[in-house]
Amino acid sequence: MRFIFHYSFILLFLPVCSTILAGGAEQGIVVEVDTGNQKRYGIVTELLKPAEYRPGLEAFGEVIDHGPLLQQWNDCRVTELAEASARKEYDRLKILNSAGKFSSDHAVELAESALETASLQAKVAKISLAATWGISGRGGPKVDEGLLESLLNRQSALVRVSVPPTQLLPPDAGEIWLSPPVDPSQRSVLKDYWMDPKVSLQKSPGFIGVIDLDERLWPIGLGLVGRIETAGDPVTGLLLPASAVVYLHNTAWAYQKTSGESFQQVQVDISKSQDSGWFVSGKGMDPKLPMVVQGAQAILAQQLQAAVGAEDEE
Repeated sequence: MRFIFHYSFILLFLPVCSTILAGGAEQGIVVEVDTGNQKRYGIVTELLKPAEYRPGLEAFGEVIDHGPLLQQWNDCRVTELAEASARKEYDRLKILNSAGKFSSDHAVELAESALETASLQAKVAKISLAATWGISGRGGPKVDEGLLESLLNRQSALVRVSVPPTQLLPPDAGEIWLSPPVDPSQRSVLKDYWMDPKVSLQKSPGFIGVIDLDERLWPIGLGLVGRIETAGDPVTGLLLPASAVVYLHNTAWAYQKTSGESFQQVQVDISKSQDSGWFVSGKGMDPKLPMVVQGAQAILAQQLQAAVGAEDEE
């Protein structure tokens, strides 16, 4: 309903000046817009830039609560400090005992028992952190004061990247990026990630990672879409700006300028998101001809208005 209202609103103000011609399988109709109206509607065309699309897996993600990670990391730090303190006390009493019984054997035994308890608690805290969030190194979070400060100040966010339950995580995973499904221009690459040691509630394996927000307002629980790139030769194609795409009958279309006043409607595949737009194979397009990158909505409105006029004449 949003698109219908939008185009209907435009139709009220656009004069009829289009001619509809036939198109091919991947192409829609040809819309004629005279030069004067092209300037009036702000239509801008340009040749598409070449682009590459690496092999990989489509993924979906979510901004997750970093509170539990910070709490478990704090538990580890507390137990590590307690272990260090217990070890220091044990060493002190042991030296005093060896120097002439300035501390009793019983005190040394108690200090040793306290050290063993503190060491066990520290070990359990580390195991719990690893079991919940992953192991150390590339397999787990590199939590430090800098990361804590970044998460607390919302400069960074913790995300979970999932693949479908029917797939396994790729062993050769490379760059991972995510974006809100409604705005691919907010795409961001994970600066660090590691395997989640457990599956999600939907039984999906995945990665946990850290992403820089860069003033993006991504709240906890926000759903994301993205891609996990893997090893292999990239596929070459074209970068279609997001502003070039319009939607009609649940299909994505763009317009290619074939002559001074003619615009060929071309069906496009928008399943491969990239920065500020979509990777397209170029099927149905002539790479030597410019595409409409601004004003596509106005051309679609012209097309719809011409179609209504043709129906009225019948």
